[in-house]
Amino acid sequence: MSDDPPQLGVPRIVGLLIGTAALLGLLGYIDLFGLATQALTGDGEVARIQPTRLDPMECDVRFGENLVATQRELLPPPDGRKRIVFLGNSQQYTASLPRAATPDEDDLAEMASALFDLRLQQDYPDRYKVYSASAPNQTFPETLWQLLYWFEVRADPPAVIVLQASFDTFRKTGIRIGFRTLLEDPAFDEALARFEAAHSDRAWRGEFGHARQPAAAEHDDGKKRAALERTLRSALENLPLFAKREARKQNFLLALYFARVQALGISPTTRRHIVGQALHANMDALDDIVALAREHGAKVIIYNAPTNPSVSMFYEEEYEAYLSHIRALADSDGVFFADLGAAVSKEKWGYWVDGPDPIHFDRSGHVQLAESLAAAFLAALAPG
Repeated sequence: MSDDPPQLGVPRIVGLLIGTAALLGLLGYIDLFGLATQALTGDGEVARIQPTRLDPMECDVRFGENLVATQRELLPPPDGRKRIVFLGNSQQYTASLPRAATPDEDDLAEMASALFDLRLQQDYPDRYKVYSASAPNQTFPETLWQLLYWFEVRADPPAVIVLQASFDTFRKTGIRIGFRTLLEDPAFDEALARFEAAHSDRAWRGEFGHARQPAAAEHDDGKKRAALERTLRSALENLPLFAKREARKQNFLLALYFARVQALGISPTTRRHIVGQALHANMDALDDIVALAREHGAKVIIYNAPTNPSVSMFYEEEYEAYLSHIRALADSDGVFFADLGAAVSKEKWGYWVDGPDPIHFDRSGHVQLAESLAAAFLAALAPG
């Protein structure tokens, strides 16, 4: 009896290709992961989200999914104004409504960064322009990666950066695919290589090395492959599944999340330890962001992100150590810091189907946050 594996004949290969194409087509028209989420949650409602005003000249409307395209499309600030760049997670651009609230689809909520920009125009007319470069669960290694482009490649680097420090993201690692698109710009790849060489002992180096590995291996073929990839992407946009890939991805992650909640009882509000390599990589990246910005003459503002007072997500000693590190960094490097962890009142937070939303609040919460930002930092931005 032969131990050789069975061979696939031409009819079977053709059948597999046709079956795969049919499945991909089906997924383009039927949201199977959305249906799975609905089955796991009962009615399919995860949260009520108020639509927000998103302007590509004021924020990354792709939320980090294709940074090179976003950067290439972004114009310099008008009238010679100085740019202020906000960097953080989805709290920056989401208005999650409290339980039983109804979103008004015709009313676009203003986010805290945009409201802060309005206050700047009131106090310091025609001096600044705010831009939000936020992305879901953006870590500080990713923020450092992004800011290297802002400072080393763009002709109009920011005069001020505002860093939203959210302790929950200090447990996350990796440089997402959308951030890696910046490697298509040779100037960024060169700046990244120089920066890595000068910071060989940093805890984020492994993440950067892994993210750069495909580009480093390609060498002269890199441009050809990048051009081919852009051509394929353009063609694939005509396919329903590819065009809806981000929504499908989100629903896939939601289905996994609710399956985990039901199977293991683990949710976003479950307390978790934030220690180890991920914590060190984020701390090192934060330190190096401050040094990079100061090297380029930019002011640095850091604020501890608001957290839902109805949720206890962190171990107290770890949370206090995190705050102590940021305070020490601010004291030693002249960084402007404010702890805004309690800036948004309890009734303004949203919810998930299984409990309070630990990260997102409603539009009035964004008003509260903008007021707190103004009270803490307007004086530091005064002309002088």
